[in-house]
Amino acid sequence: MELLVNFCNEDTGKSFTVHLHKALTDHGISTFFSPTSQQQQQPNDTQRAIEKCEVFVAVVSPIYASSFFCLDQLSYLLTLPRTPVILPVFYNVEPSHVCWQKGPSRELFWITELRMGLMRRQCRGGEML
Repeated sequence: MELLVNFCNEDTGKSFTVHLHKALTDHGISTFFSPTSQQQQQPNDTQRAIEKCEVFVAVVSPIYASSFFCLDQLSYLLTLPRTPVILPVFYNVEPSHVCWQKGPSRELFWITELRMGLMRRQCRGGEML
């Protein structure tokens, strides 16, 4: 089974997700997991891993919604013709706050939505050049 762990390195990369990765590999589950900064990952490697995965584990943490890389991976996954099982793991967040974009998560979702909209416009402008 191919499994991809999607997480925000800044708040879970050195704690919860390290333990999750170890538990999965100890049980023989092949995982795509990068403890290095997600900005340093090669986009093609990540996209190939997303395309191959059978299970996509999203570790939703307090600053997950502010991570362009986490949300970009999730949105790429949703564009694929074959969507794997998506398993959200809520770490130090209230699931209803994420679902309804309330509480501390609300502002992060709003800021990220603005940033992603600006980045899309910049990309479109760059493609025209």
